[in-house]
Amino acid sequence: MSDTIAFFLPSFEMGGAQRVIVNIANELSDRDYPIELVCRNKEGPLLNDIRSNIEITNLSIPDIQHVGVLPAVPSLIQYFRKSPPKIMFSAMNHVNIPVLLAWKLSRSPTKMIISERNHPSSLKSIKNKGLYKIASYVYPWADQITANSKGVADDLSNRLGIPREQISVLHNPTVTDSLLNKASNSVSHPWFNNDYPPVVLGVGRLEPQKNFSLLIDSFSVVNNQKDSKLIILGEGSQREMLEEKIDRLNLEDHIQLPGFVNNPYKYMSEAAVFTLSSNWEGLPNALIEALACGCPVVSTDCPSGPSEILCKGKYGRIVPKNDKGELSNAILETLDESPNENMLRQRAQDFSVESISTQFVNKFII
Repeated sequence: MSDTIAFFLPSFEMGGAQRVIVNIANELSDRDYPIELVCRNKEGPLLNDIRSNIEITNLSIPDIQHVGVLPAVPSLIQYFRKSPPKIMFSAMNHVNIPVLLAWKLSRSPTKMIISERNHPSSLKSIKNKGLYKIASYVYPWADQITANSKGVADDLSNRLGIPREQISVLHNPTVTDSLLNKASNSVSHPWFNNDYPPVVLGVGRLEPQKNFSLLIDSFSVVNNQKDSKLIILGEGSQREMLEEKIDRLNLEDHIQLPGFVNNPYKYMSEAAVFTLSSNWEGLPNALIEALACGCPVVSTDCPSGPSEILCKGKYGRIVPKNDKGELSNAILETLDESPNENMLRQRAQDFSVESISTQFVNKFII
């Protein structure tokens, strides 16, 4: 068995879990740990961010819709038997289960660590219900289980019947030098200049989880009381529905949906307030990123993460989820009285890649 610390990820697409893994892998590599990234497919934009001295093992498994990582199990068994790393880390329920299965069948001496990234009880699809039913049997196989927030850890324990003391918490390593450098870039959008009213910002996939419909409804109240603009960065299945809502509210001149952008951080640096309107999260990276950019924030108190990040309101206003009146009031109050930027940036450093990677070493390597 080698001294390698391996991370499994399906591909190098721009997912939250993939970004977490790449951030930790890069930092540990910079500290001279031997790092290997094992992937189903070696494709995706995050490939450009990986340190040159990190080994990438490509299993070359076709991406079959609705099957996910399961076809990679035979190749993973062979990998664990042929060149077992000292540690294997995987994240997300649909990934953890196949990786655990391959590891168990291979009888590998590798130390297996799995991570839960989202709030289990909020994932109510038939698929997720089935996955967590399987997880209740296979998750206890792992040497260590971690979650990205206390709320996720508590819920995972309750849902799967795993003793809470067996689940540790490792927050997302969200803040990097690259993020801070990108945040310093200027925004070319015309709304970000002194001649325009303040900009409210939302960032995320245009999906039901993010509840941008609530944000638009709340903004309509805000705009009636204070001339302002709303920009929502992201793409997804609800675009048409959200655009119809904007037209229905006659807010075409006040709301824009530019789609996905490579650098949302420069928008965060110049926005008057960042708003998280989600119904559920694991630990919302966008909220941490906004703090790192010095942007005042407002968030729903969704399970889980916002209250944990904002220390129950110390670093930004928290309102009940799906409450238009409370959310609009919190946005208006924040526009009128913004918190200290340096205080927000300092809080974000608790989620820096350096800080979280040190915790990773102390929890799993030493």
